[in-house]
Amino acid sequence: MGFVLDAWLTPLVYGWFHKPMWMAWMSGLTHLGDTGVVLAAALLAAVESASVRIRRGRSAAPLLVWLGIPISGGAALWIKEVVGRPRPWQVYPAWETVPEGMNRSFPSGHAVVAFALAAALALRWPKVRWLVFGLAAAVAVSRVALGLHWMSDVVAGAVLGVSVVLLLNRLEKGR
Repeated sequence: MGFVLDAWLTPLVYGWFHKPMWMAWMSGLTHLGDTGVVLAAALLAAVESASVRIRRGRSAAPLLVWLGIPISGGAALWIKEVVGRPRPWQVYPAWETVPEGMNRSFPSGHAVVAFALAAALALRWPKVRWLVFGLAAAVAVSRVALGLHWMSDVVAGAVLGVSVVLLLNRLEKGR
């Protein structure tokens, strides 16, 4: 069902945002999901969590959840190779899209790591959950608006990233 909706929904989002006034924003937002940016933010947050854990003694801040970011990112790369789905700009050559990196689309790696980071940050600092998930959603929308991913790519990426972090959180808490 998701792939069927992509033929309608992805061009709609692309058309809505693919205008000069939006493209600078979309290009900037998409970089918030770059692996280097996400891993740097995760590393800083993990160091802070570890220092809190050391000061307070054991489980003040979960540490295993931070591994969910590279684990989910690695899983996304493997899934991309298995599925081998083309990117939208390969299906719609008339789209004004600058191709980047890997030519596989499903799932969106940017969405995976952005949502994994958002989940880890929300577990550590629950008061910021709306902000971090809003930024992750903006990264996901930017990937579609730039013609780099289908809607189902970013939805699957969000589910994968959050699921891995929540699973690791559950494992760490022993449930």
